Order: sequence, then structure tokens, then C-alpha cells
Amino acid sequence: MDRIQFKKEVQQLVKKYSLEIIHINGLNCKFKAAGFQSLIFMNKKKELGELQYSYVSNRFSDIGSLFGFSVGVTFRKNEFFEDDVPEQFQLLKLLTGWDLSYENRCIASDCFFGFSSLNTLSKDFYNKGRVSFFENDLLDEKVKQIVSLVNTIYVPRIERFLFGKIELLDDIFEYPYNFGYPLATALAVCKLNNREDLFCEIIKRSENHKRMQFELPLLDEVYKKMG
Repeated sequence: MDRIQFKKEVQQLVKKYSLEIIHINGLNCKFKAAGFQSLIFMNKKKELGELQYSYVSNRFSDIGSLFGFSVGVTFRKNEFFEDDVPEQFQLLKLLTGWDLSYENRCIASDCFFGFSSLNTLSKDFYNKGRVSFFENDLLDEKVKQIVSLVNTIYVPRIERFLFGKIELLDDIFEYPYNFGYPLATALAVCKLNNREDLFCEIIKRSENHKRMQFELPLLDEVYKKMG
């Protein structure tokens, strides 16, 4: 099998198993070509986010492999309106409605929430967050395993974000650079879960966290948005 045909077969299997295995209640999914391929999370005809499989450069793929890819997730700011977000996705809906004016600091450009397997739980995912393919790989078995890992490791984080689950607080303090507004997002999670009693603790923890300190002088805007 030549390299082009090999890549094509991997892409087809990634699409097949992603649509079979990855499901988030309340979202429709479709595939479109973007980089490698992207699983698009949709509400009606509006794209709310995506899970993208992207080719990596030779320095990230293993020596002797034909190619490699990583996995990324993005829920971008300003690509939709509050009314586009389903009611059950309380946190995404709240942050969209707040429309915070200050700088977004997400590692993925201009996102409420975004990350790459190269820097988030990379050891848990697959070979430091990247997947390399070799000519003698059993493709069907390998791709199914990879998509299952994506579903097990990363989809729960997406769900915690969308639904604003209290467990998201751990994710924020573990990887604050995955959030455009980590401190505001943490306070929003507390509000949605009726845990305003945690506000002081969250702010105190942020004072000692370099990735979250930038928001401390901007809390007045967040409090005003909270009403």
C-alpha cells in the first residue's frame, strides 16, 4: 500500500470509529476535512466546537513511521451567540452571554476551552500525545483503540466543560491554559452549582497560580456579569 492510500484508509477508519464511539448528549456530529479531519459538534446548523485530528511534523512522529497525528479540541469564542447554545450546556451558554471584554488566554487561539493531546494528559493518551503509523500496523484495531482512548480520556473533559460540572474546577487548576478565562470560568462553575461559598477559596488559589493571576484585577467585570 502506498503512502497516500495508507493515509486515506486511516482517515476513513478515524471517521468511522469517531462517529460510532464518540457521543455527547445534545450535540449532533459530522465530519469535515480540516487539516486531517475534524469531528464537528453541532446544534442544528451551528458549529459549537470541534475535535480535530491533525498531522504532526516529523519531529513529533516516531522515527520510521509513515506519518503521525495529534488530537485537539476547540470551543471558540465569538463564533456563535447565546441563543445558539442548547440550554443543557449551561457553562458554554453562560460564558457566551457574558461576552467578557478582556484578553482571552487560552492555549488554543480565542477559545473558551481548547487543548491538544500534545500538552494535556499526553502520557495517558498515546505515546506522549501523538499517534504514529507504521506500514505493518493493524489499522482497524489501532484506530479503534485510539478513538476509544479519545472518548475515555478527553470527551469527559468536554462534557464537564459544556455542562459546567463542579468537577471542572479540578481541570481548570490542573490546566488553566486550556481555558480562555480560567478564573471567570471557575467562578461561573461555582455559580451554576450553587457553590458561591467556594468563591474565596477559588480566588485565593488563583493568587498563587501564575496562569490565573492576570484575571484578579478584572474581577469587577466578572461580578457585574454575574449580576
